[in-house]
Amino acid sequence: MLLLNHVTSLAQLTPQELRTLWPQWFDRPPPAKIRRELLIRALAYRMQERAAGGLTTATRTKLREIAKAVKNKSVDKVNAARASHQARM
Repeated sequence: MLLLNHVTSLAQLTPQELRTLWPQWFDRPPPAKIRRELLIRALAYRMQERAAGGLTTATRTKLREIAKAVKNKSVDKVNAARASHQARM
């Protein structure tokens, strides 16, 4: 319940207060032009990640592969990565 209270309270904070909170959860300062809504989402995700654990190494690797394929506009690679991941689930 404490985590839920922390995450919920983020919506009440100003952009400056969110930026002040950021270093407690991240190793680098927030991007200069990040919108308030994205600050809230990033902080909420990090809080939940620390409380419950993050993505598995395999999932992070697969996401990187998909992002790289999308960046390279290789739809076939994206579909193959998705199929491979779904087959393991």
